[in-house]
Amino acid sequence: MRYFRESEGGSPARLTATRSRAARPIAFLARVLGCLIACASAGAADFPNHSAAEVPASSPGKPLVLAVHPYLPAPEIQRRFGPLADYLSREMGRPVVVRVSIDYDEQIRLVGSNAVDLAYIGPVPYAHLVQRFGPVPILARVQSNGRSDLVGLFVVRQDSALQSLDQLRGKHLALGDAESTMSSVVPQYVLLQAGIRLEDLGRVSRVPAHSNVLMGIVSGDFDAGAVRGDVFLEMANRGLRVIASTPAVPEHLFVARPELPPADIQKLRQRLLRLQALPQLLDIGWGQLRARHKQVFRHRGR
Repeated sequence: MRYFRESEGGSPARLTATRSRAARPIAFLARVLGCLIACASAGAADFPNHSAAEVPASSPGKPLVLAVHPYLPAPEIQRRFGPLADYLSREMGRPVVVRVSIDYDEQIRLVGSNAVDLAYIGPVPYAHLVQRFGPVPILARVQSNGRSDLVGLFVVRQDSALQSLDQLRGKHLALGDAESTMSSVVPQYVLLQAGIRLEDLGRVSRVPAHSNVLMGIVSGDFDAGAVRGDVFLEMANRGLRVIASTPAVPEHLFVARPELPPADIQKLRQRLLRLQALPQLLDIGWGQLRARHKQVFRHRGR
């Protein structure tokens, strides 16, 4: 089985071969998804709040860096998160800049090694972050329409003959980064539950950004692909349809680096929670992540 990654520039039609990655063990996928589904089923997951002894806030003149994983092309992420960075800059009294990581693993390393100050991170990368580097402070968790979970979708072209997961055998499937919750880890689990291994597919392509997966399906580069449900909704009118969905798992989190002073953590948490009262911010920029839904935040502590 060979895996492919998009070449620089983001065109789904231009694929270059990369080193093969072994499929994730079934036991690992089962453990991760089981934990995620349990959290989602509980409504708002009881993620712990880890804090250290009180110390002064960090230098007021030093910029805070917000790391975002590349679930969309970098320019689109900068556009969507720019208003949030501007808002936090005003509220924190210091610059806040958005850094789009090269891939999901880099984001995990940046947060765990204290190279960035806060991050917007998915549930699977969050689990791996804690596993590799230990607990990190949670600032807030995304909610949409009163829900704190999200669903992934298997998508094909409207004119495709494919109607079910079982028909994906021997076909070309596009998945996202290996650490992507809804474009890789959970879809692979769903396929395994349906008795389909990656080796049963004709070809698997690793494509950065959910929107690029969908564009590749539209252009005929892939027979099917797995993406977040909200990204599909934004592009459904381009001749796409759904053949299967994944179980619901917890939504994304905002987390802080382990060594960020508690005074900064508390202030960031308060400012993020205030977004519930700022619909003008939620209607633009990064708030369009859910084009048809408002986003609010909830902190879950113990």
